[in-house]
Amino acid sequence: MRIAPFALAFACALQVSAALAEPIVSQTGKNPALTLYSSGYGLVHETRLITLGKGAHEISLQDLPPTIRQNSVLASGDGLTIQKRLFDFGTISPEALLKHSLGKTITVIKTNPQTGEEAEIEATVLSLRGGLILKIGERIETGIPGRLAFKDIPEGLLAEPALTLIADSAEAGPKTLGLTYIADGLDWNAAYVARINDAGTALDLTGFAQLTNTTDRTYDDAEIRVVAGEIRQPRAPRAMMMDAETSRFGGLAAAPAAKTESLERQSTGEQHIYRLPGKVTLQSHQTQQVTLLEADAIPAKTEYLFRNGVYRQPLSKNDNAQRPEIRVSFKNDKASGLGVPLPAGSIRTFKGEGAATLFTGEAFLSRKAAGETAELTLGRAFDITLTRNQTDFQVKDPKGRDRTFEAAWKLDLTNAHDKPVTVVIEESMSGAWEVLKESHSHKKDGTATARWTVTLKPGGKETLSYRVRVVPR
Repeated sequence: MRIAPFALAFACALQVSAALAEPIVSQTGKNPALTLYSSGYGLVHETRLITLGKGAHEISLQDLPPTIRQNSVLASGDGLTIQKRLFDFGTISPEALLKHSLGKTITVIKTNPQTGEEAEIEATVLSLRGGLILKIGERIETGIPGRLAFKDIPEGLLAEPALTLIADSAEAGPKTLGLTYIADGLDWNAAYVARINDAGTALDLTGFAQLTNTTDRTYDDAEIRVVAGEIRQPRAPRAMMMDAETSRFGGLAAAPAAKTESLERQSTGEQHIYRLPGKVTLQSHQTQQVTLLEADAIPAKTEYLFRNGVYRQPLSKNDNAQRPEIRVSFKNDKASGLGVPLPAGSIRTFKGEGAATLFTGEAFLSRKAAGETAELTLGRAFDITLTRNQTDFQVKDPKGRDRTFEAAWKLDLTNAHDKPVTVVIEESMSGAWEVLKESHSHKKDGTATARWTVTLKPGGKETLSYRVRVVPR
């Protein structure tokens, strides 16, 4: 008689299960290696040492984070054949304790409301249907008459979810089990701090990897890599987790600073991977910062930017003063002390030293490859103003279809600083345009913007005027 392969495999599995000895419990793994992605999850690899006899065994892997993704677990070991992986959700709860105590004796602790004294009474759990039913002495009582106490944890219940492996060992002896899995609740992001000199011509930059662990698991002396870049995940964010609960993480801890040259980097073409120096202990419910890079005296350029558009209609006089955006830029190259891929992150800027330090703004630094220029917009300047007035406006054919027009503008610039400043004026044009006359030379920035750069002396004033012809689209 021919036996179907599936039936044969099923029968073998039953035989293996029947032959299993007592479960072997494996506690926290050693030498954890964490790869953190900036999407709220991490890849964990650890090794666990276990001693096995020859044959089939049930290995209970405890101390795993409850946010582990079940379908991501990889387990392997020399001389081991993994036949099954079982995820045990039988964790302790009041309901689970009572369910496992059906027909058994527990202790009810009652408190005398008058004296505060406590009395312990033995009770038998009869049923949980529709509520708790206990037998206390010769009486049957419903509800919970006091605090319930249990002597021990019933068999089959765990303090936290566990992964059980059904594995066959080719020979007896100590085994090294490698375990790799993805867990949610592990995250990282980049953060930067920049100190700009008073002249705005140089800055000191420090970049941090901000590591976050909102899981219930602490990773001691871990080797940590962080990945900058996006990876496609065609799945619901929390569909496969053992426990969907999340907790607020605790305080911010700072790890010892690391020099830029000690930071190990590699690239896959799509992502950049940074290996953090040394070992890091990432505590449960903690965020800490590890220095990614440090560079001093990076050449920088500070500009004050005005952005406006050329209107298609005549405008009346406008005496409202406009204040410019403050824009600081620097080159990400080796000559500047950088020249490494910079992950995207927030950057906070300061000026001054010691007690005279001032917070000057916050911006978002987009990802910058080596050789690219980073531009930061840090609020608006108070002591630099622009008053912009239209001095002429003419339409070529006011009653026809040709809406080509010419507009003339006068821009009065004022610098109340006690130092010279560079001011950039960007005027957006809609359609085909040509500057017919100007007091300062412009540059064409793309197809729709004319750009003027003007240097203002300390306490100085300057007037920029121009005339433009625009053929609207």
